[in-house]
Amino acid sequence: MSYWKQFITNWNLCRIVRLIAGISLLIYGIQISEWLVILFGGAWFAAGLFSMQCCSSNGCYTSYEKVFDKNEVVSFEEIK
Repeated sequence: MSYWKQFITNWNLCRIVRLIAGISLLIYGIQISEWLVILFGGAWFAAGLFSMQCCSSNGCYTSYEKVFDKNEVVSFEEIK
């Protein structure tokens, strides 16, 4: 996938929310001249623009395969 296609494709609700929140925080930080708010808003804006998230490189990937056998009998023990 080309570099510019990353900006155009795969838009979802979370990405739009991050982008809008980042823009809002950037504008608010500039209005009150607070560098910490500007940096935080810039990070959120970049996360929305570049579609960055904690699991963007399949670091949090979990398979959907069933690990346990459906026919396996499970016994429970009552604890008093």
